[in-house]
Amino acid sequence: MTRDVVETAFRFVESINHQDIEKLAKMMTDDHRFVDLSGDERVGRAVIRKGWLDYFGLCPDHIIHVCDFHQRGDRVFLIGRTTGSHLDLPWREEFQDTIIWIADVEGERLSLWKIVANTAETQQAYGIPI
Repeated sequence: MTRDVVETAFRFVESINHQDIEKLAKMMTDDHRFVDLSGDERVGRAVIRKGWLDYFGLCPDHIIHVCDFHQRGDRVFLIGRTTGSHLDLPWREEFQDTIIWIADVEGERLSLWKIVANTAETQQAYGIPI
């Protein structure tokens, strides 16, 4: 059974929020790409699985709070905030900035998880309704 792409993206977020490494790995394509907010890219399920494991060790309280989403075909844009990240900020301060997570969905897996700043320029570049 093929799931809805938005549902699949939200399941990926749930796996992150529960720090469920095995579920995250199962939800990644073999050639999964992860692009962080600074633009650094990592490729491959095993590499990214290790990255998540390390990140959760450094940031055991990391949570993604999604407040909006948009879909364009098999691409989902999740808009929200984080708390407990590597920024080492008080949660109230960290919660001020919104982020866009871009998920490219293939069946029940993600081939891309990209984090970008939520700016008017980014929204325009990706065609996200403002």
